[in-house]
Amino acid sequence: YTPQPETLAWIAELSGTFTTDQIKAMDSLVIKLKADTLWSKADRIFPFAFFTASDALIDMKASGYNATAVNAPTFTAKEGYKGNGTSSYINTHFTPSTDGVNWTLNSASMGVYVNEVSTGYNPYHCGGYTTGTNFSSIAASKGGGEAVNNGLINLGAGDVVGLRLNNRYSSSNIRTFWNNANYNLSSTSNTLTPVDLFVFALNNTGSPELLANSEISFVYFGGGLSSAQPAKLQAIIVWWKNKIATL
Repeated sequence: YTPQPETLAWIAELSGTFTTDQIKAMDSLVIKLKADTLWSKADRIFPFAFFTASDALIDMKASGYNATAVNAPTFTAKEGYKGNGTSSYINTHFTPSTDGVNWTLNSASMGVYVNEVSTGYNPYHCGGYTTGTNFSSIAASKGGGEAVNNGLINLGAGDVVGLRLNNRYSSSNIRTFWNNANYNLSSTSNTLTPVDLFVFALNNTGSPELLANSEISFVYFGGGLSSAQPAKLQAIIVWWKNKIATL
C-alpha cells in the first residue's frame, strides 16, 4: 500500500508509529479532502481527534507549522481537546496577516468541529483581534460575534454540536455554517487579522480572553469556500471521527 505523498509528508511530522489500517485511514482522510478541493484551499488543518496529544497538534497540511497547548487543555484520544473555560487554550500559531496563503482579505474560512458546546460567560471557540475592525472569530454563545477580517456580527443564536465555520467569500459577505444551518451576513472586510488565532479563546493582542470549555475535534483555516463545501467538510470530519474510533 502506497499512501499519497501528502500523507507521507504528514506522517513524517508525527512522533507515533502506526498500523497499516491506521495509515490507510489517515490516507483516506487526505484523499477525501483533496477530492473536494478542501485540501488545496487549506492553509492549516488540525485533526485534534487523533491518537496522541502531541500528534493531534501537528498540522497535517503545512509541514513544520504546529499548534501549542497552553495550560493543559484536556486531551481525549480519538476525540479531541477540551478547554477548561478559565486558563487553557491552544495557540495555532496561524496569523492570517502573515501566514495566510489561501486565506486572503476577501476570501477566507475558519472552522471548528464542536463535540461539546461551551458554558459560561460569552466564550469563544476560536479567534483573535487587535482592534474592533480586524476580528476573525467563532463565538460559542449567542452573546458573541462572528467575523473574518472584519468587525463582529452578532447573530443572537445559541451554540451547536457539529461544524462551526465562518466563510468570507467576497469583500462584503460572510456565510456562517452551523451544522448544516446557513446564515448570510453582510460585512465589509477591513484588515487581515494580525495575531495568532487561538482555540478555546480569543487572542486579544497576545492575551487570551473569553475562554471556552468546549471540546473540539477538528480545526480548519484556509481560503474562501463554495456554498457546498462546508457541508462536505462536515461529512468528512464525521467520517474521520467514526473511523478513528474503530482503530
